Amino acid sequence: CRSDQNKSIGTLAITTLLQTGSENSVDRLLKQISTFLTDITDDFKIVVVSSLERLCLTYPSKHRILIGFLSNFLREEGGFEFKKSIVNTIMSLMRAVPETTESSLLHLCEFIEDCEFTAL
Repeated sequence: CRSDQNKSIGTLAITTLLQTGSENSVDRLLKQISTFLTDITDDFKIVVVSSLERLCLTYPSKHRILIGFLSNFLREEGGFEFKKSIVNTIMSLMRAVPETTESSLLHLCEFIEDCEFTAL
């Protein structure tokens, strides 16, 4: 299907931008991809979440905006695997970038209060 091909190419383009972007371009990239993320399947979203994790590890000073961005998608529509990938990414970042711990815990607590997936 043409639409699936376009979404695959779009996801590849976004992950490439996230991997090659500079610290100064993080804010702009997040604004650009937030709309795109609402239009792709969870499988593609999980790929983008992985790229966002690598971006945060590369630019730890951007942890607040990246964790905030990820946590926004915990409140949006999405399946179990997508939400699980976000939770796992946030927890992994808490271990790798200790300064993310406080804001990460706040976001995870908010998510737990309203979580439709009790297994998470």
